[in-house]
Amino acid sequence: MASGSQSLTAIATQLLESAKVIDAYLEEHKLPPISISAGASPDFPVPPSEKNVHAARQLILDLSEALSENVLGARDLLVECSWGGHHTSSAMRAISSFELYANVPESGSATFEQIASKTNPPLAVGFVKTILRYAMTQGVFCEPRPGHVAHTAPSLLLLKDPLARAFVANNADEVFPAAAKTADAMRKWPDAEAPNHTGLQLAYGTDKGMFEWYASDEGEAKGRMAKFAGSMQFWSAGEGFLAKHVVKGFDWGSLPENGLVVDVGGGSGHISIAIAEANPSLRLIVQDLPGQSEQALAEAKVNESGLISSGRLDFKPANFFAPQPDWLEAESVDAYFLRYIFHDWNDEHCIKILRTLLTSGKLKKGGRIVLAESVIPPPEAAPHLPKTVLKSIRRLDMQMLTVLGSHERTLDDWQELFFRADPRLKIEEVNQPEGSVCTMLAARLQS
Repeated sequence: MASGSQSLTAIATQLLESAKVIDAYLEEHKLPPISISAGASPDFPVPPSEKNVHAARQLILDLSEALSENVLGARDLLVECSWGGHHTSSAMRAISSFELYANVPESGSATFEQIASKTNPPLAVGFVKTILRYAMTQGVFCEPRPGHVAHTAPSLLLLKDPLARAFVANNADEVFPAAAKTADAMRKWPDAEAPNHTGLQLAYGTDKGMFEWYASDEGEAKGRMAKFAGSMQFWSAGEGFLAKHVVKGFDWGSLPENGLVVDVGGGSGHISIAIAEANPSLRLIVQDLPGQSEQALAEAKVNESGLISSGRLDFKPANFFAPQPDWLEAESVDAYFLRYIFHDWNDEHCIKILRTLLTSGKLKKGGRIVLAESVIPPPEAAPHLPKTVLKSIRRLDMQMLTVLGSHERTLDDWQELFFRADPRLKIEEVNQPEGSVCTMLAARLQS
């Protein structure tokens, strides 16, 4: 959203009008004012169906950032870009590593000395003061009176939610060190993306890609797979990632009666469960790596509502880089479904996955490849996007480069990827359900 040509007063006026929209909704529904105080909701307390309120929120996010950038000026903005991010990550890493959030009571406060004395090992009080007072500038913790630390909503989320702790720890312990080495990795391996040519390898002295390194559970990698899984659960818990978008985003009813859908890399199977419950004529098999598929089966039995016992849902081990297993009958699969698999891999690995699925002889003639993935807007659309939306897209793209050696893709990128896998493989449907972060892409081989 362009705002450079607007006066500060014009921007501030739009901010005020948008704030009035949100305040009016809160007052009408007898909700407390929005804040990050310890008792506040961890999420924006307005349902997505209230589109005008969410539009006002988006405008506030974009315009407040534009206002800040404009009044900072070029010099101070460059200082902010160069100083801000890594110090925030450093502070969050210390808070996570030393569990400083646990040393502050849920209600009330603790002194810096009390917090420092409970860490392992006990830290110098000066360290704790520097870390926590910087975090306070980011809204994490507060100092209600000199020398005393209390929780805000973000720090309280760390105290109470293990998935929030996993998200912070994963980004602080893996992504932050890798980010510091990303330029070095580009210098060492300048030619192309690869899963084992990233800042992560340089930061931790491994030659394995991230997933292989996590799975090895050796030395520095120990326990990181569980942390990563928790981090992904926290990140994808929002409205935009809900299973309902996958259910509505593709016409699963267009598949044959008693049709078979194979959910490739489907993890816990919660998406397949949602598809099966909404489409009683379909059968689904969730594939994941050995060990993970068995754990997923045990977890799914708690929530699957008889789908497993009725034969409509199953969990089987498989590796999507290897030929489809023999337990799948020839030409028995009506659709392969992959959700947020390809954005973890560079083009060459994605092409290998597609070719493996297409040449294993399990997909029926006319069968579909259905993806739920990010489809980022083309560069020419960027100036028309809300600034915070564009920043979120670019941040995720940087995340992929930093730890996985991959990238997000435009629709043209997806079409080219499918063509390179097999020139006959054409994307027939593209649908991003309202409110969804991901886009549904459906393709099949053309005769």
